[in-house]
Amino acid sequence: MTLPGKPLDGGERFAFPPPLDWLGGELGELDVYECPVEGELAGVIVDGTGDCSIGCVDNAVFLATVCLAAGVVVAGATGTSGPVYEHPTTFLEACELFGLVFAVSSQPG
Repeated sequence: MTLPGKPLDGGERFAFPPPLDWLGGELGELDVYECPVEGELAGVIVDGTGDCSIGCVDNAVFLATVCLAAGVVVAGATGTSGPVYEHPTTFLEACELFGLVFAVSSQPG
């Protein structure tokens, strides 16, 4: 995942969808690779170390808003509170409803 900061010159490299493309990352506190980026864009990928990546890139504020709103949809649809990862299909469908587009990308150039 990306987080605000100066891009790394080193670290493991991850293939994000364009326009972020290849970013350096380091393992963070939550055992998730963190890739610093400057600017308004943020992104998340499922697997970016092979020949393709699956993820999304968009405005950081938009992504945060979509994720929070989708969490509310999950709570309303399931009648429960708790981690959204317990209801991944409902969460991702809500994200798409709010305009989030997921992409599969070949290795960026």
